[in-house]
Amino acid sequence: ANSYGFRPGRSCHDAIERCFNRLNNGITGKHKWVLDADIKGFFNNIAHESIQEVIGSFPRGIIGLHLWNNLPLGTVGVRSGALMAATERFNCTILGKGGHGAMPHQTVDSLVVAAQIINALQTIVARNINPIDSAVVTVGELKAGRAFNVIADTARMAGTVRYFNLAYQDYFAKRIEQVIAGVCESHGASYEFNYTPLYPPLINDQKMADLVKSVAELLIETPAGVVPECQTMGGEDMSFFLQEVPGCYFFLGSANAEKNLAYPHHHPRFDFDETALGMGVEMFMRCVEKFCSQG
Repeated sequence: ANSYGFRPGRSCHDAIERCFNRLNNGITGKHKWVLDADIKGFFNNIAHESIQEVIGSFPRGIIGLHLWNNLPLGTVGVRSGALMAATERFNCTILGKGGHGAMPHQTVDSLVVAAQIINALQTIVARNINPIDSAVVTVGELKAGRAFNVIADTARMAGTVRYFNLAYQDYFAKRIEQVIAGVCESHGASYEFNYTPLYPPLINDQKMADLVKSVAELLIETPAGVVPECQTMGGEDMSFFLQEVPGCYFFLGSANAEKNLAYPHHHPRFDFDETALGMGVEMFMRCVEKFCSQG
């Protein structure tokens, strides 16, 4: 595991690509691979324009997969339409006034302000977003203070926003800052705020999703092995390519509880059943073969 709590998946997907290239004799038509950078660069975004320049002109179709420990080995998660959510990041620094823990009346406690902001942010989805729409606001980082008996003058927090409906594309940044500003004003604190859109929603093309589904059904030979209920609020930079090219991104089941290989992604003990790699190669081989045969 690394500092992000999981083993990067780059080597796994790279292995699928190498096996594919050794076995692709007989497939007509050109194909190229795009291998994502290590996951630790997730929040920095990838230079997608540079990748597109290397690829050349936009292809007629694009297919991608993600090893997925939320699904058991031998299954494929695929659906048309929205598969993964838009992902955005926010950072906020609360500027208060520090002091001794025994004299709170002489301070503006940045940690108390931050705690109230975190609670208030949860009302955005609960009370401002249409219940029919899926959305998540998560504060995943909070840092304040260095001594048990000192009231911290600053508190830093960071989090993510996730949603499917593009009607909320500009809403969350404004609403989150409104909440922060209101809480800070009530306590006499000030703040610094930054909001960064990361990835748009990942939308699979209907025809390409049908192609992947048909291949999966042939390989798995059981209806239960193809899982359409696989939407996730996770984000994925494949969404940039799917904005330009008809394509499909799917999940390849890689968990095996019998071998104790069922820990979720981002867990420090994450690992997967490497048998999934062979199925990944087969899925790509069959999908490319079928796509190219359609002309």
